[in-house]
Amino acid sequence: MITASSPGLSFNLDAPPVEAPPECVDVIMWALAREYLERHPPECERCEPVAGEPCAGRALAYAGLATACDVEKADSAYWRHLTELRRRENALASGLSTDLAGTVARADRIVATHVADTAGRCTACFAELGFWTPYPCSTRRWADRTHVIASYEGTS
Repeated sequence: MITASSPGLSFNLDAPPVEAPPECVDVIMWALAREYLERHPPECERCEPVAGEPCAGRALAYAGLATACDVEKADSAYWRHLTELRRRENALASGLSTDLAGTVARADRIVATHVADTAGRCTACFAELGFWTPYPCSTRRWADRTHVIASYEGTS
């Protein structure tokens, strides 16, 4: 079972920061998991308590927070599916096509992978193209602009 202090995370799952931490690769999933965690406090009365362990809902929220930070857990597939459904619902509710929602999801993946190394070069471009490019690369700049446009449209 996942515990409040899981390896690979810079924060305690019992008291995660409100804003997504730097290692977070999916801010929508982060927000969903934080919301779920708030509904299942340490003294949760909704779920059947198990001595010494978090309730089932809190454990699921822990998995969502970890998955949002690219730490694979048993319930990661659930969180990826839930997040994709929420993205589609948001796109439809705002009158946008799911094509734009897909574009935003693609931009999310790019932001998560196109990061700078210690010398200021894009690691994903090197992995994909075989040569170093200055960070932010053109792909990352596209993703950042997509997020800005989507934020005006209410999808991100």
